Formats: sequence, structure tokens, C-alpha cells
Amino acid sequence: MWGVAHPILSIIIIIFGVFALKRFIIALGKFLEQVFLYTLQAPVRFGNFVLGLCLKPLGMLRFRKGAIEGDQANALVLNSAIPPSVSVNKKERLVYIMNRLEALGHEQNQLLQEVT
Repeated sequence: MWGVAHPILSIIIIIFGVFALKRFIIALGKFLEQVFLYTLQAPVRFGNFVLGLCLKPLGMLRFRKGAIEGDQANALVLNSAIPPSVSVNKKERLVYIMNRLEALGHEQNQLLQEVT
């Protein structure tokens, strides 16, 4: 009765109701879209999970790379920057990184010479 007596307020309430209903419909649509996408992705996710469980024991196996080359062995022995407490695998990785950085430095110098 009060809304009928005040037509401006009733129009404002109707407009607010329409916008609220529109937002509810949009939210419901997004929710249904997410549910639909989840149901489509569920078999793939389950397959990835099962495959991950099956392959996890294989990931624990360590395949040994070939022995380090003479250059790297010399760099490993002569380099005092690597403390003796570092494991052999980490030392090999550090030597590889240092050799790679040296090669990149040479390549950079060659490129700079070409540019000049």
C-alpha cells in the first residue's frame, strides 16, 4: 500500500529489483558455466592424477649422465671458489654453469666485435 501511495519510490524499487534480478541471472549463468567446465575437465584431471601416481616411482630413478670431461674435471679440481662441502653432483652442475657462462662471454665478445 505504501509503494502505491508513493509512485516515485515504487519506480525506484522496481528498477532496483530488475537490476538485482539481472545480476542474479548473470551470476547463475557464470556458476552453471563453471560447473559445466568442471564436469568436462574432471576426467582429464583424474587421468593426470592416476598417471602421476603411476609415474612417480619412475621419477625417483636417477639416470646417471656420462662422466665429466677432462676440462670440467680440471676446472672442478682447480676452482677454489667451490667449497669442499658441496656434493659431487652440485660441483658438476656448477662447473657446467661456469663453462657455459664462459662460452656465452666469448660469444658476446664476438657479437660486440661484429657490431663495432
